[in-house]
Parts: sequence; C-alpha cells; structure tokens
Amino acid sequence: MPENTEQFEVKDSGIFCDDIKISEYVKIVGLVKTFSEKNWKTRLEFFDMDGEKCLMDIDNEKLSNVGDLIKELIRKGMCPDIDFKRFKKYLLGSFGNRDSIKRYIEVSQTGWIDEMGYLCPSFSVCDSKSNFIMRESDDVGYEISGSLEEWRDQVADLCQNNSVLTFSLCVALAPTLLRYFPEIGTTIFHLVGRSSIGKTTALKVAASVWGNPKKYIKQWRATGNAQEGIAEKHNDSLLILDEIGQANDKDIQQTVYMIGNEKGKSRMTAEAALRKTKSWRLLCLSSGEIGISEKIESAGERVHGGVLVRCIDIEAQSSQETGIFEDLRGCNNGNEFSTALAERTSKYYGTAAKYFVDEVRKVDETSIRNIFDESLNRIKTALQLENTQDGAISRVLNTFALINTAGILAGSDYIGVLPHNCGAVDEDVCNVLRRCLSNVYNQEDEESEIVENFKDWLKRNEIYFVPVDLISDASAEKIRKIRTLSEPRTQIFGYRTQEGGVYYILPDSFKKEFCTNRGEKFVKKILEKKGILQELNEYENGKVKRRNPKVIVDNEREKRYLEMHTR
Repeated sequence: MPENTEQFEVKDSGIFCDDIKISEYVKIVGLVKTFSEKNWKTRLEFFDMDGEKCLMDIDNEKLSNVGDLIKELIRKGMCPDIDFKRFKKYLLGSFGNRDSIKRYIEVSQTGWIDEMGYLCPSFSVCDSKSNFIMRESDDVGYEISGSLEEWRDQVADLCQNNSVLTFSLCVALAPTLLRYFPEIGTTIFHLVGRSSIGKTTALKVAASVWGNPKKYIKQWRATGNAQEGIAEKHNDSLLILDEIGQANDKDIQQTVYMIGNEKGKSRMTAEAALRKTKSWRLLCLSSGEIGISEKIESAGERVHGGVLVRCIDIEAQSSQETGIFEDLRGCNNGNEFSTALAERTSKYYGTAAKYFVDEVRKVDETSIRNIFDESLNRIKTALQLENTQDGAISRVLNTFALINTAGILAGSDYIGVLPHNCGAVDEDVCNVLRRCLSNVYNQEDEESEIVENFKDWLKRNEIYFVPVDLISDASAEKIRKIRTLSEPRTQIFGYRTQEGGVYYILPDSFKKEFCTNRGEKFVKKILEKKGILQELNEYENGKVKRRNPKVIVDNEREKRYLEMHTR
C-alpha cells in the first residue's frame, strides 16, 4: 500500500494539507488543567470571520467527537468551509507533539492561590513559573481602563478630606489582606442615608479600585442562588451591593446570613455526586435609605443576632447641604462633585487593585501585622475606647483596623496607590467608625442583657432541674433512671449538681423556655463566648463516645443537652 504522505502546515491564512487549504487557522496553543477538579481541557486559537484572533477552551472528552468540535468552532465564528476528514487528522496529529505545548492551570475563584499569587479576571499576579488562568464566567466587571497615575490623580485625589470616600477606597483594598488575619470574618458595611446624597457615588469610587463600576456594582435584589455565585467571584476582593430598598424584605436576612457564613449550600451534580460547595471570604460595601435591621423588621420578621454580627450600619450623611461629602474640592455643590466623580470613575478603573496586590506580596507578614497593631491602638486612643477585649466592639475594631491597615499600606507613606498619608487615613477611618459606634454599643448591651437574663432564668427555675451528681462520670443510664422515677407530669428543664453551680439543660427547654425572643444559635454563641456555656461529651454505656452534645434520655430517645456553668 502507498504510504500516507499528507503533510500539514499551519499558516496565519489557514491550515494546509499538501498545499491544499482545508480550513481557516486553528491551532492548539495550550493544555489546561483545572485547579480543583484536576480535569483537562485543550486551548484552541483561531480566527473568526472578522479576522479577530479568538481563544476557546474545550473539555478533552469532547475532542473525541471532531464533528461537535467543528460545530462549536463555527458557532464561535470560524468559517464553516472545512475539510472534515483531513482536519480530524491534523487535530489528532497535533497531540503527538504535546510535550511542547504550553501548560496552564485554570482557577474558578478570584483570590489568593495558596502562596503562588493572586488571580482575578482582569489581572494575574503570580510566580513566573505558574501559568494560571481564570475560568470563563459571566461578566462581573473586573476590567482595567487608563493608568494607575490617571486613576490616582483623577479619582483618588478627589477623595481626600472626605471620610466616607476614603473609607470606601480602603474597604475596597482591605479584602486582599484577609489571609493574614483569620480571626476577621466577612463583614457587610451598609451606608445608610436619604436619597441623592452621594451613597452610590461612594460605591462607584470603591468599585473603580477593581473594575468598571457600571458592571462591578451588583444589586441586592438578586436571588439567593445568584448571590452565591456573585460572592464566590469576589473572594478575597470587594463585593458591592446597591439599593437594599429594591430587594424583597424577606430575602434580606437570608442573604446576609449566606454572605456572612462564607459558603453556599451543598448541591448534587446530575450524576448524583456531591458538587464542590462555593466558598468565599470578602468585605462587602452596601447602600440603602434604611438600615439592614430596619429593612428586615419592615417585613414583620425578628432580626436575629447573627445579622448584627455580620452587618455594620454607617450613617453616611455628613451635612444637609453636601450629603456624604465634606470637601467639594472646588465644585459648587454636592451634585456637581458627585457627577465629576462618576464621570472619572467611568474612565479610569481597575489599576489600583492590581498594583496594590503586586506590591503587598513584597511586604512580609510581620510588617503587615505590626501596622495592624499600631492602627488598632491609634483607633482606640482616638476614640478613647477601653475594655474592648470581648464582644461586638472588639470585632468591629479589628475589622476597622484591617481597613485602616490597607489604607496606610496603599497610602503615600508606603506603596503609593493612594495620595493619602497615614494621618489622613487614620482621621477618615476614625470619623466613619464614630458614626456607627452607637449601633455597635447597642449590640454590646444586648449581649450583656442576654447574660444577665440567663443567670436570672436559672435562679428562678432551679426547681425544674433534678439534682444529680454527674460532673465527672455522667452516664446515660443514671440520667434515664432519674427521668423514669420523676413524676410523669413533672416539668423538667434539665439536671443540676447536688452542690449547685453546674446545670445540664435539655435543648428543648433551652430553646422553648429561654430563647423565646432571640435566635437559639445567637444566644448559644454569646453564652459560649462569655464562658458561661460549655458543651458536654456524648456518652454511650457510661463511656465517652465522641465530643458531641448528645445523651440517651426519655425512653431511649436521643436528646442533646448542654452543660452550663454559672458565675
């Protein structure tokens, strides 16, 4: 039989076989491995019918059916004039030299990739040896326009001497530092104030750090499932949600919990396998005419404590005349100043985050933590705050210190992304903190009230706790025996030691008798944090089975119970 002498040649004008053109230009330019699933894709480069060069990543399993691949290429704009058989030989033959094809690692989530670098749709700051790429996704607004110098001179400079604007810039940069502070969780900062005072302008300023404000700013009214995907795409960066008033009142609390819990719901794939759960860690900047708690209450719902932990309402307005602004920088009024900022943020955006991340990688963690500690101390001194080791105030102060740290690092004294000096950042961040302290103190007062009410509740209901001696050798058998010997109609909240001081509270009693006006999880978390509540081990046949608050009581039925110490 004669040998197959077909010779393929790839030129910009197309693919040729024995000098005969068999299709437009198509070339394998990369092999792509997904970072999490470890699946493989092939990256193709081709020209569409407008002559523009395009890239397309296709799952390797789909390459086995060249007909479907050709249909996809045609759908993406390649000329349909293709010699099917010879094109298939060319494509399969290209893999024979796969060792020379460039390798890529595809990442689906924005943010830090271990210690290798940072990746988002508009830029990559990674080690030179790592060829990371972002998975194609819906347009979320990560874009770059103009230079860093233009953005700094035209946008950031106007924010000086304006507390809310400076704070917004610092919040935008701060999420990239979260990896150094695992104790600081996802937080929503909600700018509250009447319409047309400049709240959305502050969001545009913050959005311009990362991308095109027109696309980057999202809306509160998105569904829960959509918000999960949006949050994941803003991991280690800034999520912006505008106009809480447009959202369904009953959805707000669920959305806040979802964002604050830093992960989505577990779901199954079509093949009944457990799909990878979406997760994130971020800061969120929000706006609305009313506070988040007020919005939830307007739906007739009780505001759970977990919402207060995750959200900080900030009174945005500085004055009746100028709205959120304090220095109009030569403009005649707030509306003129707001318009100028909006126009500039539409031209210059996306460069600040890239430069900041690149420079932050060069700063050692110890230096960053030192700046944080110094920021925290200056904030406490400026606001004359004492006894802030525990509770809501401590959480808020740590988060504001993180924001202040980002501003100082980005300022003119260090990296130079912002024109602000250290003193200006301190002053503006402290000014914003003063505006929300009353709400934070209200939360702190609520925690103290819960503790006092709980202690009082134990004293008043001591007769409903059966006295036992079960501190060190508690067993299901002893508890079951006591329960059986009790009067059938006797109300029992739990058990207490003979000497007093230690109570074993049945969870149903804890929930129904004490947590009547507040969420059980929130109350439990507060009591645990204050050192009043501790979970007891699970016992089976007198032996510890696992550290989980369960025990067999009441006719072999499993019930959880808690060990609580009063002080």
